[in-house]
Amino acid sequence: MAPNDLVEYFRIQTQERSVRAIALRAGLDQSTLNRQLNGTTSLTVETVVAIVRAYDLDFADTFVAVGFITADEARRFSRSFALADYSDQDLTLEIVRRVNNGAATATLTEPIAPAVIDEVLSERAPTAHDEVPYIGRIPADELPEKIAADKRRKRADHPHAE
Repeated sequence: MAPNDLVEYFRIQTQERSVRAIALRAGLDQSTLNRQLNGTTSLTVETVVAIVRAYDLDFADTFVAVGFITADEARRFSRSFALADYSDQDLTLEIVRRVNNGAATATLTEPIAPAVIDEVLSERAPTAHDEVPYIGRIPADELPEKIAADKRRKRADHPHAE
C-alpha cells in the first residue's frame, strides 16, 4: 500500500480525522506514526498492532491491507482459531450444507479410508476439559455394523421369534 493510502486507510478504519488522534488513542508517538504512515520510515508490526488493539480492528484484515501478509496467509492463519470456536453442531450443519449444495469434496462424500479412522481414533486420550467424553476405540462387537449383522442373523435363525 502506498504511503498516502496508509494514512487514508487508517483514517477510514479508525473513523478519525487525523493521524494525531490515531496516535493519541493508540498510545503512539505522533511524529513516529506520521513518518511510518507517510513512508519516511517503515511501518512496523508494533505500530499496526497498537492501532488494531486501540480501535478493535480485525488483525488479519489490517495485516493484509498494509501488506504484512497475503489474503491466503490470513485465511490459513485464522482458520484453525476460527474452527475451535464452532460447536460440533455448527460444524455438522456446515458439512450437511456443503453436501446438500453439491459443494462437498470427495473427503465428505466418499468412504473414509481405514488408515484415517485409525489415525483419528488414536490421536489423543481423553482430557478433563472434553465436552463429550472421548470414546476411544470401539470394540468390534460394539460396532453398529456388527450389531446389525447379529440381529439379522438372529432373525434368520428364528424367523417367528419377533
